[in-house]
Amino acid sequence: MSNPTVLVSGYGAFGARHAAAWSRLGANVLISDPCANAKARAEADGFAVDTISADLDAFLPLVDCVDIVTPPSTHLALTEQALAAGKPVLLEKPAVPNLDEAHALMDAQARSGCLVHVNLILRAHPMTTRAREVLRQGDLGDLILMEGRFCGWKRRHCDVALEENDGVHFLDLMQLFAGASITQIGAQALGLPNHGDVDDLWLTTRHANSVAGRLALGSIVPGTGVDAFVPGAQTDKVLRLIGTTGCLTLDYNANRLTFQAVHFERSARQLDVTPSTSWNEAFPDATPDKLLENSAKAFLAATDGRAPPMVSLHDGALELTRVLAAIPTAQQIASAAFVPIDRVTV
Repeated sequence: MSNPTVLVSGYGAFGARHAAAWSRLGANVLISDPCANAKARAEADGFAVDTISADLDAFLPLVDCVDIVTPPSTHLALTEQALAAGKPVLLEKPAVPNLDEAHALMDAQARSGCLVHVNLILRAHPMTTRAREVLRQGDLGDLILMEGRFCGWKRRHCDVALEENDGVHFLDLMQLFAGASITQIGAQALGLPNHGDVDDLWLTTRHANSVAGRLALGSIVPGTGVDAFVPGAQTDKVLRLIGTTGCLTLDYNANRLTFQAVHFERSARQLDVTPSTSWNEAFPDATPDKLLENSAKAFLAATDGRAPPMVSLHDGALELTRVLAAIPTAQQIASAAFVPIDRVTV
């Protein structure tokens, strides 16, 4: 699909970046957003009045595909609307807020026969592709643990949970790198005093192939890098893939991939750990805008049948929503699982 006409639904801060990315790729961009402020922003950004509408239906007959960048609570209805019109959909994460809607979304796609591609932007990072190559080469040996930090001092919308806003990126990558679904999850939560929300969250995962995972999310602990997506934020976006013969570190703030080889040797009395060779690769062009362009290109390739979807609806909606739905229960179990020290018999 060359020079497509794309309807961007939602013109908030990220919707504007989507629209700009499509424009850079040569697409004809139309915008749908019922908010008067959004219309004013789009006009200020150079979009003509006749390319902006408050009604999705007004533009659906004119477009080749739809890019939905609205709050998650609106995703199902808007996607169903687009699919009913026979339009493939690029759907911003998180796909839907609950499992019932995930199943409804899967059903809507099946009825329409159209593609729905979930936009988990770190899948479009060239470092992610390179890391998968390293895993296939076997340099890490057997993957045993994934450890991630997606946290730091940054503003966030408290109406979206940490695991939905940030966690989905690494939870998705963990399932991708492990090559297996998350089948068990644990969670420990902490909130700022008198806040009432979860501001720090530790997740532990177990995948179907027994690979383990640990993931830190939150806004309490400062990060060490400059966040490319949120101006002024100080965050960590680091995921380590740890195997029996090496460790691969993906730093999504620094856009740097680092490999460290190691040899473990256990005797009756000790475990000897011997690091050896290391190397790193930089990906300086992996800016947020470039990643959006990469994601849009992957969507078009999947729409044309030239490639599979970068993130299928099954992986990006159903599998991730299953994981997210289990986290509140995991938090409740964890809050009752601490052992008082004075009750421990020595």
